[in-house]
Amino acid sequence: MHKTIRVPGRKLLIVSLFVIFTAQVHSQSFFDYGFEFSTVGTSGMNFMKIGSGARSAGMAMTGTGLIGQAENIFHNPAGIAFISSPDLSFSTNSWLAGSVQHSIAVAVPVRQMVFGLTVLNFNISDIEETTVSEPLGTGNMISAGDLQLGLSLAKQFTDKLGIGGQIKWVRETLAEYESSNILIDLGATYFMGYKDIRVSFVFQHFGPDIQVVEQTLRMPLIFRVGLTGNLIKTNTSKLLMSLELSHPTDNLEQVAIGLEYTLLKRLSLRTGYRMFTGGDDGLLDVDHRATDENTMVLGFGINAYKGINLDYALVPHGDAMGDIHHFTAGFNF
Repeated sequence: MHKTIRVPGRKLLIVSLFVIFTAQVHSQSFFDYGFEFSTVGTSGMNFMKIGSGARSAGMAMTGTGLIGQAENIFHNPAGIAFISSPDLSFSTNSWLAGSVQHSIAVAVPVRQMVFGLTVLNFNISDIEETTVSEPLGTGNMISAGDLQLGLSLAKQFTDKLGIGGQIKWVRETLAEYESSNILIDLGATYFMGYKDIRVSFVFQHFGPDIQVVEQTLRMPLIFRVGLTGNLIKTNTSKLLMSLELSHPTDNLEQVAIGLEYTLLKRLSLRTGYRMFTGGDDGLLDVDHRATDENTMVLGFGINAYKGINLDYALVPHGDAMGDIHHFTAGFNF
């Protein structure tokens, strides 16, 4: 007869991480990175922070604790550790000034591991060159864009714990200038043992600085921690809640909450809200709480036919950027 050995220290460690990070919401000075100036807007490769996947977008990008789909790689590579069959997703979303982002994610279980592959392309419309002598344009068109290729590996170590990582090559192009880098994402998801509540955390975009023209830019490193679980679960419906806190090195902290109501495993309705928690930026004289980042999002998903899922999300960004539309088609084999 086998005897189950419980390790309460593991639960205590994960819960402690969540409590410590929650404290950061109320204390901007909890983490000290050694900067004597505001770090807002000081990183490069910022296209990686846009986010991909309509399901997560419809829940205010609270994707750290979402599991079971290939697109979860973009938010936490540990999310694919719980996949039992091959999964594929295609996503697209509009962005500022006619730019558009496309992404592909695939996850395939192989024995005790799950391998993932991601491709993300951020395409910017050609811009007419302007100079001091010709401020209205020279007639030359400048192209710009970004590309990300990622390879991920995840493993479900127990029925409660999944850990994953992703190594990705990123490239940013602006006219004749081009820069590239190798970055790493690391994440974990742990089921608490009560219903299906789980705590997740992820470090994203970890890598060396890059040189752009004559300027050195840091990578947009982000630490996220999330708490996810079903508030209601019956034979016909369920209500999923996802709470996420994020600490970027180039911006103020943010807190987000997302909800997903699923009926008959066919129709999902989603909403969420994300806001800054750091308050005023005294050095830049900016109140980030008053920006368009504080907004409510809406979305829905349809389980169309035998593992085919179609998702949509609407993310309002005010008059400056307009409405952002996210579309995802997912296929589970």
